[in-house]
Amino acid sequence: MFRGHVAPAALVLLLGAVTIAVGPADPASAGPPDPVIIVAGTGEPAVVLAPLAARLRADGYGVWIFELPALGTIDINVSAARLNQFADDVRGQTGAGRVDLVGHSQGGLVARSYVKYLGGSAEVDSLITLGAPHRGTYVANLATLVGFGNCLAIVACQQMTIGSSYLADLNAGDDTIEPVRYTTIRSVTDEIVRPVDTATLFDGAVNVLVQQRCWLRIVGHIGLVLDGTVYSGVRQALEGRSPIVLDCWAAVVAGRRGRYGRRPCPPPSPPPSSTDATCPTGGSCSAPSKRRSPPARSGRRPSSPVASRPPPRPPTTTPT
Repeated sequence: MFRGHVAPAALVLLLGAVTIAVGPADPASAGPPDPVIIVAGTGEPAVVLAPLAARLRADGYGVWIFELPALGTIDINVSAARLNQFADDVRGQTGAGRVDLVGHSQGGLVARSYVKYLGGSAEVDSLITLGAPHRGTYVANLATLVGFGNCLAIVACQQMTIGSSYLADLNAGDDTIEPVRYTTIRSVTDEIVRPVDTATLFDGAVNVLVQQRCWLRIVGHIGLVLDGTVYSGVRQALEGRSPIVLDCWAAVVAGRRGRYGRRPCPPPSPPPSSTDATCPTGGSCSAPSKRRSPPARSGRRPSSPVASRPPPRPPTTTPT
C-alpha cells in the first residue's frame, strides 16, 4: 500500500544528499567580497596601480594600494611587517576577517613573507602574484655583477637574486600555506623576471601563463598590472574559480567601465550649446563661436548693384 509513495520519497532524499554533497557552486563568491590590497613592486609608486584599482572598484571590490616603504629598496621582511600593519588597519576599517592580496613583482614576495612569518595565513584569503620573482631573477644577479658586487647597495635587490639566503628561507618547506589560496600569473614577454618560470609556485598553487592560452598577447612586466587579459585572471582568482580561463580579447588598458576592461560604446552626447562651453566627459570641444548667423532671406531677390546706381549726368558744355 506504500509502494506509490516510496519512489518520490527516495527521490527527495537523493536530491537532498546530492545538494549537501555538492554545496554552492562558488563558495568564494558567497557574501560580500574581501577587501583587496594591491601590493606595489620595486620603485613603483601607487599611481601606477591606479588603473588596476579602478577596474576592481568598478567590479564592486573595496581596494587599497600599499606602496612599499622607500619604494621597495629596503629589507623585504621590513616591508612585510609594514604590510601586516596596513592589512590590520584595513580589516579594522571594514570589519572584514580576511583580506585578499594582489602583489606585483617584489610585492608578491612581500605578501608571501607576511603570510609565512607574520600570521598572515589567518588574515588572508587569496594571494595573487603578478610577475613575482619567487625564485629570483637574473636581472638582479646582473645588477649585482655591475653594481660592485652588492646590487647597487639595494638590500631588496640582493634578496631577489637567484640563490639568495632570503629566497632560500622563503621557499623552504611548502610554497603554500593553508587555507590561503595561491595564484601566480606570469608572461613570456616579461623583461624583468627571467627566466619567467621563476614566477611560479608549487604545492597546490594555480600557475597561469598568459601566452599558454593567449599566445599573441604581449604583456611586459609593468603591463601585468595594466593588461585586461591579466585582469580577467585576477578577477577569477579572487572569485576562487579553477581552472582560470583568460579572456584573450579583453582591452589592453583599462576602459572607463566594463568587465575585464572591455569598454562599451558610449551613447552619443549632444553638442555643447552656444551658451555652454562645457565639454562632455571624455570628449573635446572648443568654445562656442561668436560669429553671427546670417539674416533670413525674405524671398525677394535683391536688385543688381549696377541697376541701383544713379543715372550718369549729361556732360556740361562751357559757352565760348
